Amino acid sequence: MSLVTIAGIDPGLQGAIAIVQLEIRGHLDIAMKSVIKVFDMPVALVDSGKLPDMRRLEDVLRQYSVDAIAMEWPGPRNPNEKDEEGREIRSYKSEWRFAIGCGLTLSTCLSTCQRVVLYAPRSWKSALKLSRDKGGSIDLARSLVSPEVAAAHFEFASKDGRAEAFLVAEHLRRQMCSGKPVAWV
Repeated sequence: MSLVTIAGIDPGLQGAIAIVQLEIRGHLDIAMKSVIKVFDMPVALVDSGKLPDMRRLEDVLRQYSVDAIAMEWPGPRNPNEKDEEGREIRSYKSEWRFAIGCGLTLSTCLSTCQRVVLYAPRSWKSALKLSRDKGGSIDLARSLVSPEVAAAHFEFASKDGRAEAFLVAEHLRRQMCSGKPVAWV
């Protein structure tokens, strides 16, 4: 039996980092031993607004001696998307900042850990039978842990980034159990 510490990361400004410990009992027998800590994504104020704080992210990854990282890797989103009332949902500026934040997060992960895997939201959410509904992510995360852990880390409906960071880590665990190769970056 061996223990492996992994981080699940939802890279947005409303994202999070979930540090979990897996217990490897044998080939394809990998259990979620514990949720060590779930952090909101650290954010730094810069001239152009907010970006993920890479120094604090690096500190977290090093503090917990992370062995592997599973990171959500969203593709480009439509900056011209409108809501039901015709208002712009996101601007080019916010999309640019989001892309920079994702790139900074990935480069920090790669500089602190040799095993990083990227999952498109569609791939990990469909594998876990989730829709785009953020409430479903929170409900699933709560169902996979003890009530005490759920209360400590997934207590608010607005904390879907925390739930999704945890679920990206859970997706990696399930992939490892399935015997399918992990496409490390």
